[in-house]
Amino acid sequence: MTTWLRLVGASIMGILDPVPSITASPMSEEDGAWVRANAWTKGLRRIEDAYPHGFHRWCSCERGTCHPCGSGHHDQCVSATGPRFDKEADTAARSSSP
Repeated sequence: MTTWLRLVGASIMGILDPVPSITASPMSEEDGAWVRANAWTKGLRRIEDAYPHGFHRWCSCERGTCHPCGSGHHDQCVSATGPRFDKEADTAARSSSP
């Protein structure tokens, strides 16, 4: 049940098909993997590993299309009212609605 709920959550957040930033990361994938394995807490790793493409490594602006929009149900989109603002990261994610 928990796996299904995480999959639904990832779908709503649009991280089932994240869109990586066009700006290169200052950290290589190998360095990022080392940090996740050695510096992150067990709790952070558990949450990260529960999602198909990870969880904490995606900025709000890198989130992909949510499942409702991907299946043509734009009226059910959680960001249909406009972009999502991530006040902690100081970013605005693009809206998935057409």
